[in-house]
Amino acid sequence: MTRAMFISLVVLLASAVVATAQLTPEQPVSTPRYGPAPGDQFAPVVATNGSEFLVAWFDGRGIPGAIYANRVTRDGRILDGTGIRIPPDTYSVGPRLLGAFFIDGAYALLYASSERVGMARISENGELIEAPRTIFEGQFVRAAAANRSRIVLVAETEIDALNSRGELVERTPMPSAYGVSIGTNGTSFLVGTFTFDGTNSVYLIALDANGKQTDITRVGASASGDGPIIGSDGKDYLVIYDDARRGAPIALAVSPHVEIRSSTISGYYSALVWTGDAYLATTTTTPTQQIAMASLDRTGTVIQPAQVLGSGTPGTVNQPAAAWDGNEALIAWTIGSQPDPYGYEVVGAIARRVGDATPFRIPSSSNMQERPVIATSRSQDLVAWAEPDGIYASRITAEGVPLDGGGIQITQEGQTLRAIYDGAAYIVAWGGYDGVKAQRIDPNTGSLVGPAVDLAGCSRSFDLVMGADSPVLFVVPCSDNRVFAQRMGVSGVVGAGVPVSPADIFADQPRAAWNGSQWLVAWIKLIPLPLLISPPAYRGNVYATRMSAALTVVDVQPLPIAVSDFFESSPLVATSGNEFAIAWSHDSFNEQTGVYLRRVQGDGSVSEPSVVTRGRSAATSFIGDGRRYALTYTRNGDLFLTHLAGDEVPISATATDERYASLVAPAGRPPRIVYTRVATEPEYGGVSRVFMRDEIGPRRRSVRSR
Repeated sequence: MTRAMFISLVVLLASAVVATAQLTPEQPVSTPRYGPAPGDQFAPVVATNGSEFLVAWFDGRGIPGAIYANRVTRDGRILDGTGIRIPPDTYSVGPRLLGAFFIDGAYALLYASSERVGMARISENGELIEAPRTIFEGQFVRAAAANRSRIVLVAETEIDALNSRGELVERTPMPSAYGVSIGTNGTSFLVGTFTFDGTNSVYLIALDANGKQTDITRVGASASGDGPIIGSDGKDYLVIYDDARRGAPIALAVSPHVEIRSSTISGYYSALVWTGDAYLATTTTTPTQQIAMASLDRTGTVIQPAQVLGSGTPGTVNQPAAAWDGNEALIAWTIGSQPDPYGYEVVGAIARRVGDATPFRIPSSSNMQERPVIATSRSQDLVAWAEPDGIYASRITAEGVPLDGGGIQITQEGQTLRAIYDGAAYIVAWGGYDGVKAQRIDPNTGSLVGPAVDLAGCSRSFDLVMGADSPVLFVVPCSDNRVFAQRMGVSGVVGAGVPVSPADIFADQPRAAWNGSQWLVAWIKLIPLPLLISPPAYRGNVYATRMSAALTVVDVQPLPIAVSDFFESSPLVATSGNEFAIAWSHDSFNEQTGVYLRRVQGDGSVSEPSVVTRGRSAATSFIGDGRRYALTYTRNGDLFLTHLAGDEVPISATATDERYASLVAPAGRPPRIVYTRVATEPEYGGVSRVFMRDEIGPRRRSVRSR
């Protein structure tokens, strides 16, 4: 073997050994607090097993959205805490809840998406005993009902009867309709359709207990909407629809054989339940969308006029749902009471008669947490994060024990978030267009040290990094297109800001690192897109420049890091103690999309770009600990860690969303990662929460060459 061959073999063997990190099990950084679930909860359906109720609804508290359900007692107690989560399946696109039914000893929850229908089953004890699965496809299903043994689906041109397991047992053709509904008297079924067959018509189709058609009756009427409202007293039916010809709603008392026994003009209602001697009928008033309740007899004649039950959702059509358990009715609907203008909630009310109900909220969850950052004082760390009502923080011991319960509330504001340790106190900075502020926190007690200080006025973006002896603020003010650098003292910034980027560059997203002798500051140059929209849209290119310890710009011209005709964004800067490295996201809408990296030496020379990961991804945090780099990134909603050595370790890869991560490298301790994931455990209730994992020392594994 020649010397050259021997050297080549050594190099080959060395390159076949990759240091692979391991991570400790995740731990929460704080204890949960409970209250209204974030996001939208809407479109409830209600079922009963005869002694209690089940309410289900669509829920946007996490990504992806899901269906949630909760059992409710007849005295209004919520039995399942943060709710029973039905994970996404076929309802992930354009979903509709068709209904909830108690059948064959369990609750069957039916949902539709496009031309698919799915079903999940929940036990009387509130356990998800059958995960969502497709039971029907091929037609757009508009309505569903169930008796003790059959589920009946009304599709565009057919009626399909299924058994309790969702298997097809009967199929009946039906005239094409633009509005459909179905009801049951507990045994047989009645389908009501709005149809145009030369003239506008309402068809009433009777089905037996097995879902087979027995009779059909046509009524001449110009009806509109999703379909008539159908209720039953346990034998006969009450059908209510709006007749445009008469300019008034019509109520029909109908036998199980679709014989019309009586007709009257009534109010237009959204849900009907029979209480033994009358119908409780709910309606949505306009334009305030309040929910009201009236009492009707078997023919639809008003016994007691409508009384307001509670607020609804202003400007939104609201469809209440109701069920009667033999003693009480539960009515559920959507209100718009959350501070977020799109923050809809599901509420319910227990009622036996008009005027005796008090609304109560049904969904709840733990507090939502986003955008965590972490700083270290070596012996312990501080994690800060954003919640809908402000910014919170918690100290974490070296062993990973949170010290501050549900967190220390720092402020009720919060946009961009940064955290550092200046040798005496933790500093949490936040801000944006309302200005940049900072708060000092005592590492020993967790108490706030003095008031929050102003660092900058209106700003598009900023970074805060610890330098040789003081923090330095890198900020893009709203009044200027440049990045500025400014030192920070205990009482705020010190001296005037130093321009970092050229005046002719519209800069944003500054990120910086200090290697002990100089700074490297990266930013994106915003380039307007040729689109006639307001506000204007931009793409970005990444540039960087070196600065001295005295905050003097070293490079006459910025260093081009990622200059292309595509989208370069979100630069992150780290240092090994000598050189720097910059990671960024590249989006060219093809196989080249991914996270890239370039190294910058102390003399300003820049390496060729290398690929960190391909696909729709974004770098989230980047550090160097003097030995090697650690970079976290998202890809397809999952979080990963790499040391830029061909390794990739999943931080969190679940069926739900993981999008934020932050790294810190304490001296003498392994790197610590804080991140968010949508926590579907009942303890948290399906919201984004902050968790923590520590890296275990690298384990070397051999990789066979191919």
